Amino acid sequence: MFDPRALADPSIAEGVVAEFLPDPRHRLVALRQLVTSADYAATVAPAAWGVTLYRDIFRLNVGMVEVLVAGEDHIRFNCVGMRGVEPFVGPRFQMADYRSVPNPKCAFVGPIQKFAEVSASLQAPHRRFIDTVGRRKSGEPVAGSRMTKSHCEGLITYARAFIASPDRSGGATSYWTAGDESSSGTPYIEGGRIALQVNAFERSSAARARCIEHHGRSCVICGFNSRDTYGEDVEGLIHVHHIRPLSEIGESYVVDPISDLRPVCPNCHAVIHSRNPQYSLDEVATLLKTGGRRKRSLW
Repeated sequence: MFDPRALADPSIAEGVVAEFLPDPRHRLVALRQLVTSADYAATVAPAAWGVTLYRDIFRLNVGMVEVLVAGEDHIRFNCVGMRGVEPFVGPRFQMADYRSVPNPKCAFVGPIQKFAEVSASLQAPHRRFIDTVGRRKSGEPVAGSRMTKSHCEGLITYARAFIASPDRSGGATSYWTAGDESSSGTPYIEGGRIALQVNAFERSSAARARCIEHHGRSCVICGFNSRDTYGEDVEGLIHVHHIRPLSEIGESYVVDPISDLRPVCPNCHAVIHSRNPQYSLDEVATLLKTGGRRKRSLW
């Protein structure tokens, strides 16, 4: 395992992951699932999840239980369910052996390409696995885990950047800056601003989780809720917007997830950043209400 202080730097995580996942297509599948699983874990047990990066794998734990492991062309994806029963049918599924997790439980273990073919049907049982290991019998979230001490926020930051990038050919730092984020092209390193800025990359999962816990999972502008529209398999898919433009944020700025962040849908988020300076939430709400129409002069 790497020094977690060094792994606050997303460029280090980039180099390590590119070594054991050199195919950008496989890397995209693995990193997208990592972000999806980590974001859900952050809503279930904010103080008890962590991502660890090794030289040949990365791993997501909730409490002391691993929920996702990905390495060179393979992935282990833990779920609640019985092997041999839909959707856990086929040679890639095996029973999972975790004494702290009640049966039934199983895992997909196999090539990333094969995982990509079945992953959509596994998301709901995977979230149930996270619910099981992230909550006590009382329903309260697990209070903490020593796995958080080795948490690699740099890997999460890199994963979000890679997923958001239009260029996933593997060129170093070609995707660090999103068009709505900053014109400097400079990656912000933890200890500076990286762990505190939550916008296109939603850089702090803990801040994202607290924002959603307080404001809910519906867009504060248009009211869109992914579960209501598409069903429980995509529950919780929502962007988190930083109200204060990043250009105004200084090095010592500390984000307040309740006052500084808001959940917004991808459409409204895109509209917010469609101009410079960005639209305010109220301005986008007005555009939505009026369809962009302005009162015309009678003259």
